[in-house]
Amino acid sequence: LTHPDVVQAVVVGVPDERMGEALAAFVVPRAGARLEPAALLRYARPHIAGYKLPYKIELVSELPMLASGKPDRAALEKTLRGEPAAAGALG
Repeated sequence: LTHPDVVQAVVVGVPDERMGEALAAFVVPRAGARLEPAALLRYARPHIAGYKLPYKIELVSELPMLASGKPDRAALEKTLRGEPAAAGALG
């Protein structure tokens, strides 16, 4: 979230055979920004521990939100598993 071109981001845990759980990040870039997942990882690497780095970064236009205003992590986890998310949830 400290990257100047990131508006929102959420990290979810997904099952991983080797590690037990792996991290994936969903990132909403600032309008007009040209972000690349590899560049975000390079930016994050010196700021967080290696085991906290996501194995995958998905750039999305918006995050699915719950009525409480929090990101809908269950919908994001479904997306990673290849299951369809609710209509309009990710773009």
